[in-house]
Amino acid sequence: MNWLTGFLAELRPALDIKCGPLLRYVWTDYAAKDGPLALYTMLVVTNDAGSVYSPSPVLEIAGIDTDENAAATKLVPEILHQERGCTFWRWKIYLTLIADERRLAYRINRSKERLGFWVPGADQSMRIMFYSCNGTFWLPLHCSCQVSANR
Repeated sequence: MNWLTGFLAELRPALDIKCGPLLRYVWTDYAAKDGPLALYTMLVVTNDAGSVYSPSPVLEIAGIDTDENAAATKLVPEILHQERGCTFWRWKIYLTLIADERRLAYRINRSKERLGFWVPGADQSMRIMFYSCNGTFWLPLHCSCQVSANR
């Protein structure tokens, strides 16, 4: 059993994750009242047939609060799109940047594994990697498409 199979098997309720989680840096408001406020989003695409959506998926993040001993913050996603048996979920993650960089640990639907990502300190530069995707071409694998020769 590979890592992903084990990770998906322990999600409660079950989610059949087709893509993600993908983390996106959106912006930082350096003029915010309580210090620099950053917005990140996390995207997950799930296969509807193999997923349970009652209750909605939950993202738990430890480290959003600047207090290291604070409980994990539970976030509920919004549905961005549903198509061809897949649902696109997005969580918005708002956090105040502090002086030092820090690792935020997260888990989805009470998974045992805590994955993580790093955010910079308030005066540190953001390390960003860009990528581009022209889409996925999985339609012929999941539906019966017939093309007429009489066009």
